[in-house]
Amino acid sequence: MPQQKKGTMIRSRGPKGADATPTAMDDGIEYKEKPKETKSSPIYSRRWFKVLAVLLVVVYVVIPLLFLYYPPIRRHSVFLNYVSLSRVGNLSEPAAYGLKCAHNLYLQSEANVKLGTWNIQLPQDCQEGNRFDPAQPVVVYVHGNAGTRGGGHRVELYKLLTSDQVNLPVVAFDYRGFGDSTNVPPSARGLVRDARAVYDWVKRNGGSQVIVWGHSLGTAVSVALVAELCKEGRCPMGLVLEAPFTKVSDAARYYPLTIIHRYMPYFESVFVRSLESEETHLDSEALIADVKSPVLILHAEDDAMVPVHLGRQLFATAQRKGCQVSMVEFPQYGHKGLYKDAQLPSVVKNFVIRDEDDTDKDELWIMVDMEWEAIPQKAIRMFIESVPIHGSQSEKINIEPNTGKVLIN
Repeated sequence: MPQQKKGTMIRSRGPKGADATPTAMDDGIEYKEKPKETKSSPIYSRRWFKVLAVLLVVVYVVIPLLFLYYPPIRRHSVFLNYVSLSRVGNLSEPAAYGLKCAHNLYLQSEANVKLGTWNIQLPQDCQEGNRFDPAQPVVVYVHGNAGTRGGGHRVELYKLLTSDQVNLPVVAFDYRGFGDSTNVPPSARGLVRDARAVYDWVKRNGGSQVIVWGHSLGTAVSVALVAELCKEGRCPMGLVLEAPFTKVSDAARYYPLTIIHRYMPYFESVFVRSLESEETHLDSEALIADVKSPVLILHAEDDAMVPVHLGRQLFATAQRKGCQVSMVEFPQYGHKGLYKDAQLPSVVKNFVIRDEDDTDKDELWIMVDMEWEAIPQKAIRMFIESVPIHGSQSEKINIEPNTGKVLIN
C-alpha cells in the first residue's frame, strides 16, 4: 500500500456525510460539521436585522417623501378609486346586485367624462324611462372613497331607501375614475362637478324634491355641492350626511392606516397639511354656513374610520352658523353599517316629512344683520303684509321655498 504524504488532504466519503468539512492535519484528515444556521445564530440575526432596517427606511423615509412630493400618491390615498373590498360584478346590470327595479345609464359630466349611474325606482312604480314624479322626493346618493356604486353596504342602503319602509327612489353614480365611469384621475373639484351633473340631470327629468345623501368622503362632496347650489338660489330639499368629518385633512389625522406615522415629528406637515392642496382639499366646516337646506347628520359612536367627534364638531359648527341641522347618533354598526339599524327608516322618514312641512312651522328663519334668527311666523306675515308689493320694494323679500327662510335684502 503506497505511503501517504504528511499534510495531504484526502476527501473521502464516510459516516460524516456530504456536509462534513475536511480539515488538513499532520497525521491525516479530521472532519468537522458545518455550523447550522439557527434563530439564535449571528448569521440569522444579521439577516433579519438588514430586512428590518430596509423595512423601516421604506415606511418612515420613502413613503413620507413620496406622499409629500408625488401628488398622485396623495390623490390615490384619499380617493382609493382603484381599491374595492366588495365583489365587483357587471355594473351595467344592477339586477345582478339584487336591485329589482333599477336602470343603468351613463351621464355626461364634462366633454370627456361619463358617469356610470343607476336610477333605482320604487318597486310599485317600476317602469321604463327616467322621468321622476315631481311630488316624490328623490335621493341622489354620493358615495365615499374606494369601491363602486355596487359596494355591498351601498346596495343594502339603496334597498332600504326604496323599500316600503321609506319609499324614496335613489339615483346612485360613480365618480370619474371609479367603477365603469370614464377612467380619468379624480380630484376634489372633479368629484363635485360629477355630483352636480347627476343632480342637474335629476332636476331636468322632473325631480323637483331632491335630497342629497353623502357618505364618508361623499359628505364633503355633498356639502360643497349643496353650498354651491344654495348660493345660486337652488337649494335642494335636504342634505343627509352619513359619517361626516370637518375636512379631509382632519379625517386623515385619525385614519387607521396613519397610526404608524402618527407620532412622528413630521406627521402633521407630511400627512395632514399636504392634503390641503387643491387636488384633495374638501372642507365641510368652511362651507356648511352656505348650506341653507335642512341638514341631517347620522353617525355611529363606534365608527373607527371617521370618529364620531368629527361629526359632532361639524354639527356644532353648523349650529353656530345658523343652519337647520339635527344629528342622530347610533350606538353601533361602525362606518358602513347604519342601514342595519331598525330605527334608521323612521329617522329618515321624519326628516323627509319635516322638510315637506317646513313652510308650515310655527317659526320661520329670517336674516338679521347677516345672521339667521328664528322669528314667529305670525310676526313675519304681519311684516310682509305691511310692505307694498310693487316697485323695487317687492324685491326686498325673498322666501326660500325649500327652507321656509325669509331673506330681507
